Amino acid sequence: MMFKLLLANNESSKLLFDEADTEKAFLPRVSDPDFSVSAFLNKMKDFQGYKLFVSQAELGENCGFISLLQNKEKNSYSIGPMYVKKEYRGKSIGKFQVEKIIDWARSNGIEKLHTETWGQNKGSRKIFEDLGFQLTKEKQNDRVNGDSTVVYQINF
Repeated sequence: MMFKLLLANNESSKLLFDEADTEKAFLPRVSDPDFSVSAFLNKMKDFQGYKLFVSQAELGENCGFISLLQNKEKNSYSIGPMYVKKEYRGKSIGKFQVEKIIDWARSNGIEKLHTETWGQNKGSRKIFEDLGFQLTKEKQNDRVNGDSTVVYQINF
């Protein structure tokens, strides 16, 4: 199955956001126990350095998303929430999304990408590590279930 990654907007991706929230696909931090991907990304859409990309399957169905937020540091972005619909998991779409973001970063002169996930999120951690991201920090007991937050970075 072939996939493509397209620059998108929040309005066209609302169903994916809602599905991620319903599924509770994101483990909230202790500091924000009521985290909602919809609310977060809708707040971010007004920032100049915000970019949202949607993965599409061959027949045009949206099957996931990945977001980027420009950091204060010059030529640096953070990978924000990313998501793959349940029925598309196990097809390497998460890895595909991150690979395409790395390609985008390199072609746009970006020097660093950062990302964070929770410590027990083995799938995401494997993707980032396999693609060359380095673990830079671990924040203990940062998530509502007592899990840590791990921070990764890749330099170009």
